[in-house]
Amino acid sequence: MLSTPPKSPSEPTDFWQSIGRLVALQNQAPPLRPVTREGPLPLSFPQERLWWMNQLRPEDSAHHISLAYRLTGELQVELLQQALQIVVEHHEGLRTTFSLHQDQPVQAIVHRAVVNLQVIDLQAMAREDRELEAKNLATATIQRPFDLSADLPLRAVLFRLGQEEFALLLVIHHIVFDGWSEGLLCRDLSNAYEALWEQRQPSLSGLQVQYADFAVWQRHWLQEELETSLLDYWIPHLDGSLAIPELPVKGNSLAQAGRESCNAQTLTLDSTLTQALRQLSQQQKATLFVTLLTAFKVLLFHYCEQDRLMVCTPVANRNRRELHDVIGYFVNLLLLQTELSADLDFETALQRVRQTVTQSFAYQDLPVQRLVSQFKGIQAPVSRVMFALQNTPKHYLTFPGVRVSSWSVQGEVADFDLFLSVVDEEDTLEITLKYAPDQFEAEFIQTLLERFREVLVQATAQPGQPLTSFLTFSPAERQTLKQRRQGHQPAPSVQPSTAWAAEVPRDPIETALVEIWEALLGVRPRRQDNFFELGGQSLVAVQLLSGIEARFSKKLPLNILIQAPTVELLAEVIRESKATSLWPVLVPLRTGTTTTKPPLFAIHGIGGGVMFYQDIVKYLDPEIPVYALQSLGMDGIQTPLETVEDMAQLYLKEIRQVQGQGPYHIAGYSFGGFVALEVAQRLQAEGESVALLAMLDAPTPDLAHRQPSLWELASTHLINLWNEKPSQKLTYITSRLAWLKTKSRVTNRDYEVKLQQENPEVRMYQVLQPNYRAAERYTAQPYGGPITVFRATCQTSRCARFPYLGWDAYTEAVEALTVPGDHYSLIQEPNAKVLGRLLNECLNKAFSGS
Repeated sequence: MLSTPPKSPSEPTDFWQSIGRLVALQNQAPPLRPVTREGPLPLSFPQERLWWMNQLRPEDSAHHISLAYRLTGELQVELLQQALQIVVEHHEGLRTTFSLHQDQPVQAIVHRAVVNLQVIDLQAMAREDRELEAKNLATATIQRPFDLSADLPLRAVLFRLGQEEFALLLVIHHIVFDGWSEGLLCRDLSNAYEALWEQRQPSLSGLQVQYADFAVWQRHWLQEELETSLLDYWIPHLDGSLAIPELPVKGNSLAQAGRESCNAQTLTLDSTLTQALRQLSQQQKATLFVTLLTAFKVLLFHYCEQDRLMVCTPVANRNRRELHDVIGYFVNLLLLQTELSADLDFETALQRVRQTVTQSFAYQDLPVQRLVSQFKGIQAPVSRVMFALQNTPKHYLTFPGVRVSSWSVQGEVADFDLFLSVVDEEDTLEITLKYAPDQFEAEFIQTLLERFREVLVQATAQPGQPLTSFLTFSPAERQTLKQRRQGHQPAPSVQPSTAWAAEVPRDPIETALVEIWEALLGVRPRRQDNFFELGGQSLVAVQLLSGIEARFSKKLPLNILIQAPTVELLAEVIRESKATSLWPVLVPLRTGTTTTKPPLFAIHGIGGGVMFYQDIVKYLDPEIPVYALQSLGMDGIQTPLETVEDMAQLYLKEIRQVQGQGPYHIAGYSFGGFVALEVAQRLQAEGESVALLAMLDAPTPDLAHRQPSLWELASTHLINLWNEKPSQKLTYITSRLAWLKTKSRVTNRDYEVKLQQENPEVRMYQVLQPNYRAAERYTAQPYGGPITVFRATCQTSRCARFPYLGWDAYTEAVEALTVPGDHYSLIQEPNAKVLGRLLNECLNKAFSGS
């Protein structure tokens, strides 16, 4: 939902002065015209923010917009497919992909894109099961990640529930779509379908420009002088800091990862209270938006016990006529920050909020990421609490001969903690409070809505009373709220870069690294800040190393960030030429806080890298040191080993440098299980004890080498699909296709040529083929100790009929534990959490000797 700017003719002079300043700024803008499609096209500032967020968390679906409709009648599926194709051809944004060009994100328009309307016929199921199955599949579709570099940002699914009963789901990535775009999509899709139904040529609204033209124009317009003038308003207006609300949550409000859904509760205000709010707004010369926002801030004032509060509101940001019919992501966030105090009454608070709103709307053209970049050390999203008023009519699809209504499905993921949205229905106001269920219980949200109604009633009845009298809490309630606020890391006011002086760079190398990190992560790091704790992931790490290579002419392997994850340590690596050439195979993931517990040694998979272990290690006891062993040659210089025996000999030498005597604890993922077995056997031959040998979805060599028949392949995948939850069936199919793609990359001769390119992202794969050859040559021997197998629930055909992945033929003591996911998703979030906790239990048992 989008907030609309104030429109009341009774707004005071300062509003019109703000509007005048806005008009003056817009008059300085260059003309918005089509640009050439030759060469890379930049992203707009809003798109760039979402793109970087996607790189940090590519599996996240928090920026997926879903539109779901129930269709009843004589729907012509072929016409719907054609109509979708027409709309996608009309709007370039819906057929745009995003990738990197010279270390900068760019967008590319697919000129011959074909949109696929997936039709799923559920009529073979019992009638009472169809709806549930359709909703489960819809949820899976909504939460399935987009590959922005290859996929169209639109996916469409039509569920056939009966002869004339359908459900239509459209999922669009936010990077090309916003709330305004929803109305445009519904209008154009309806017009195209109706024209085809009437057997005439569809005629959609003419577009003077497309979204890519806006992106180029925006970057040209927001030059340094204009941006500086906008910042000159915003920085003083925010009083030098961001007052992010400290909400009374039930857990860690900073833990955004792992969220699976967004819940909502609704409250409808009757006509009497709605009319009273309109009268109060008129009396105070304010808009309804301002009055409701003030009431929401008063509610937060009581629950957060903060005098300064910032609430975000989304704005359409389509100030130019040429953009009114363009589907795209134009939305900007306004940071509405107000200072309240106990001695204020509601009328005075409302005037303060009104002044904030009117001025902020006048300066709305500054992209929020450009503003937030001025404030360093942010540890929580500025969009934690949001507010919006929707007073524009709701758009629905209209198809001839078909009755269309909304269809309620789950799957939306919250990228906020609280979002209060209000729909103006003239006689009534419908208030919806969306929330992250990992942060709030349903009962708490219900109470919050009722308390919000109390504030509104009090405001309309006695607007002159002090804010402290609006809500009362018992001593027990206040103590509970205090404990909830203290239950998470506080979100203090964040100071801008001009006031940031702690841990500043000490030399040009550290200064350059800080600048590279800031450009990639949107946060200015201190010397000792950890790359991964700031949100860095492997995809962003590739960009970081590319930036280092361009700036310092130093080629560093990707896994160097595990060894040197801070600006300070990475600067030391760059200063020492030897450290930038060869890299050891032993990588300390965590050295532990004490020496009371022996370490875990984790061996790489077929790819040779060990960065994926980061997601598992964080769920282990922090007192357990963890060392990973990566393939020789990951630095792009040394020659990879080509036998398991040679690897075991080298790795055992490295292990002995850390731990001189047993008991030892060893784990290996996939191919790493072969090496882990060989290391364990050699330790036993030397008279050492191996307390834990963990096979992380690692089948025996003979089972891995075994080629399944076509019948085994088909039957196994059918069984896996049958056993999967409905919401995970599509994910399973996608993962199988991804595996085939990966396999083809490794065996393709053209790919061997690409390995020689000077590209960190490509060089990281250069040990794949040697490891494949080592796997093919290795023959395992019986093992005289226990083996613990961590088995993915979805298995490949060669492993499906072997509950211990074949290891029961090699030892008399074998235990199998199951982990959700398949061979690849088992080591990724959220399954890595399950794997990590199970592995931690096994380590504790091994420590105790049980």
